[in-house]
Amino acid sequence: MTEAPDGVDPREWHYGEFYGHREVDGPSLMVWGNCQAEALRVLLDPLVGDRWTTVRIPPCTS
Repeated sequence: MTEAPDGVDPREWHYGEFYGHREVDGPSLMVWGNCQAEALRVLLDPLVGDRWTTVRIPPCTS
């Protein structure tokens, strides 16, 4: 992953597709939840291959 451009919060850049910093072409897959959700997204990524794009989303906080 590249570094965040000047003026962009690095945490926001990490979740770039979610915040609109990077485009997603075609269908996307998001796993909603806490830190375990990201681990599940990483496991699903190679399974969905080129058909879907897995997208990082910030963890739930409340």
